[in-house]
Parts: sequence; structure tokens; C-alpha cells
Amino acid sequence: METPKSKFSFIGYNIVESHLKMSPNQISGDDFNFNINPSGIKRGNKFYLTLDTTLSAKDNSFEAKVIIIGEFEFDITQDQITPFFTCNAPAIMFPYIRAYISSLTALSGAKTIVIPTLNMQGLGKVLSEFITDE
Repeated sequence: METPKSKFSFIGYNIVESHLKMSPNQISGDDFNFNINPSGIKRGNKFYLTLDTTLSAKDNSFEAKVIIIGEFEFDITQDQITPFFTCNAPAIMFPYIRAYISSLTALSGAKTIVIPTLNMQGLGKVLSEFITDE
């Protein structure tokens, strides 16, 4: 018996930009600024979500920039799609950003930075203004 296909599926992601900058004394603070600039492109039955992420120490001892693009496939009517694009897609992709930054900092010889989990509803509201249809 075949498993039914999901109406909204995560296909995969690519890190398209990654930048890490640390002071010679490594990371000295625990106070960070965290920012995500989301945007999306709807192309046919595919949705591409871009999360442009910056994490920086307030004392300027550390900065990480990661841009990730995720690909999703959907078979949902237009009136049902908005919550999947604005809430589900960022929530699916955010753990990959967290893991990437944790791995990057751990392998750099600095202290490992673990970004806390976040509620994606606020990000979804911003994202809803930056989705284009091609």
C-alpha cells in the first residue's frame, strides 16, 4: 500500500552563503543580536524560502552570517497555502540554521554557540510581505 504524499513537502536546502568572523581572543560575550530577513518565491507548485540570518555579539567579538534557501513542494489550494509558507516553512528550516551555526562555531575552536528555539509566527508575518509569485 502506498503512503499518501503530503500536501506540503520539504524537498531540501542549500547554504548559499556562510561567513564567520571572530576576534583573536575568540568570543568574549554572551549577549548576541540575532536577525533573520525572510523572503520567498512561489514558482508553480514549488516554494523557495530564503532566510538571511545574522548573529553577532554585542561586543563585536563575533559575527556569523548564513543564507539558506529551502525548497518546498505543495499541492494545496491558494486559500490554504499562506500558513504553510509563512509559519511551517520557516519552522522547518530554522533547526538547520541553528545546527549549522553550532557546528561552525564548535569546529572553529571557539565556544559553541547554540541559538535558542524561536517562535516563527512573528517571522511569518514579516515573510508574508516578501513573497513573490513567478
